[in-house]
Amino acid sequence: MLKVAAALVIFMMWPHSASSNPSSEWIYITSSYDDDMYFVHEPSMIKEKNRFEFWQLINYANIQKNAIGITYFSTKSLSIIDCPKRTSILKELVFYSETDGKGKVADRATPKSESEGKSAIMPGSVGESVFHAVCGKKTTKTNSQTKPSVEEQVAQAKNRNHYITHWEANDPGAWDEALRQDEILRNNPKWIEKSYDARFKEVVRRVRAIMPEATTPSSELPGYVEFHGELDKPSQK
Repeated sequence: MLKVAAALVIFMMWPHSASSNPSSEWIYITSSYDDDMYFVHEPSMIKEKNRFEFWQLINYANIQKNAIGITYFSTKSLSIIDCPKRTSILKELVFYSETDGKGKVADRATPKSESEGKSAIMPGSVGESVFHAVCGKKTTKTNSQTKPSVEEQVAQAKNRNHYITHWEANDPGAWDEALRQDEILRNNPKWIEKSYDARFKEVVRRVRAIMPEATTPSSELPGYVEFHGELDKPSQK
């Protein structure tokens, strides 16, 4: 309990400074007054009514130390933001020995209950910038003008994959299997940082391996993925 509480205290504090260049799927949101950099991972974002579950990355240029003496250069946190209530709920916090969530996992903390991880969004804080980005009020002109929403990105990737669109319109069996395989991939940690295009291509590969009878588009189209090798089986506990 003390370990989790100490980690939560550090999570809510303003860190010192940072510079980084994570993968393009980590969307830069803002920097704190001392140049710490905050990112949100859009591909793994899940919307349920007015709540968003997402991963956040914070990078520090100077080494940090939490209340129990663990040192780290970056953190990743799984959080839920309730937009109407302006609250943030921390579900998991992971400390890394290097920036960009890389290197060794130095420590991790998980609140025992939702109430333990809940906090109000403070006006004018970094947390409010993240809140606006996640709930739809973009914090910069660049984000609002050039970055499509998660739903738009998914739709665009789907439309680029002609097997997926063909199955949805013409092959109910293959489409149902595609939905099942996509659900498996979305819940697989190995696919969290993959692009939507890569995920849908893997869905096609899996469906064609499971259902050789699945129909194909009538003409040769972009997005075709040839099946090679044995089907990767979903991990089982």
